[in-house]
Amino acid sequence: MNLEYINSKYKPDTGLPLLFDLNMQQLNRLADVPRTQSYQTPFDHSDQEITRIKLGLHQKFSTYLSSQSQFYFTRLDWNSQGTLLNGAFPAATGAMEVNRSLSYLEDKRSLFGNQNELIWSFHTGRLNHHMLTGFEWNILMETYRYDTVPVLPGIDLYNPVETAVESELIMYPYTPTAEWPMRLPPVRWLASRKPKRVRNMKLA
Repeated sequence: MNLEYINSKYKPDTGLPLLFDLNMQQLNRLADVPRTQSYQTPFDHSDQEITRIKLGLHQKFSTYLSSQSQFYFTRLDWNSQGTLLNGAFPAATGAMEVNRSLSYLEDKRSLFGNQNELIWSFHTGRLNHHMLTGFEWNILMETYRYDTVPVLPGIDLYNPVETAVESELIMYPYTPTAEWPMRLPPVRWLASRKPKRVRNMKLA
């Protein structure tokens, strides 16, 4: 039997924004700011929990025939909220303002399966032979949601002061059929919305 548990928590950082060139009308170079500068919101996070369980059984019927079976279960819980930088643009005040958006991901997966093998071993002269046959089945269940805040409050490129408030964010469902604009409650409430569920069974 094998048991594995992983718990990972960290704050993501997408780095530095590109500057918008008025002459070229494109984002073409990195901003001249310290490489340690961050434009992430204070409520960015990425939390993952992974649980894996494996149970193996081996049985020998004779010198030539044996079997082995393995049951496995994997559970993934991933909750992530991160700031994306879309570039730094000239503002009406004359300052350079960083354009940002926020993505929210909630992904829960459960995989359960069983692998069975029958092994026939024999030899001819000095040669050893192993013939294997078997089958495997598994069931995958997934609850998934990806939402986005298209525009966060702007932040000054050279003197960043955060003004975004988590409770005031407007989250939009990231689906091609969503009606725009669609005003939804704050992020904290959205965690209880009914997400998309996927179930899949495979036999091999």
